[in-house]
Amino acid sequence: MKLPVITVMKVGDETVSSDAIREMIKSSDRVSALLGVSLIEARLETILKKIFVKNAKEVDNLFSDYQLLSGFYPKLSIARALNIISAEAFLDLKSIGSIRNMMAHNIAMSSFGNEKIAQRCLTLRLPERHAQFVTSMRKWVDAIPDNSWANELADPRTRFVSSVVLAFWKLSDEAYKKRVPDTPCI
Repeated sequence: MKLPVITVMKVGDETVSSDAIREMIKSSDRVSALLGVSLIEARLETILKKIFVKNAKEVDNLFSDYQLLSGFYPKLSIARALNIISAEAFLDLKSIGSIRNMMAHNIAMSSFGNEKIAQRCLTLRLPERHAQFVTSMRKWVDAIPDNSWANELADPRTRFVSSVVLAFWKLSDEAYKKRVPDTPCI
């Protein structure tokens, strides 16, 4: 069954939708890792731009190539400093970025089956901390398997993808607010 396209974010002229999440889920391991971090990074950028002062040129310059907030880790660090994400989520998102970097910069590490990558994936704790939310995500993302919870999360790829999708969707609400949150959204 093909689910309808649900637009969940607009970044500049680019619309990110449930189709992008499906592409991440159904792609090769390496593409999933690259696209997954790109989805989270775009979401963080949207949130940060809404919080910063409204001088568009100065703010845009912060995020342009080779500038202060052009990369995933700086955006992640600022999001943590502003309490957009919890300390626990920060650690998981750093690990997700590390997994992406291992797959992007090492030809031999192209699979979630690689021992180092699998070990890193299995340290991700977002799915357990947000089990109820992950269960509700299945209604929107048909590619998340419906097997038993323990079996699913024992698979490094499923744990990685579940963590990315969870972070992306949990950050969705914050992307539409124009304030620093009182409590972390994830």
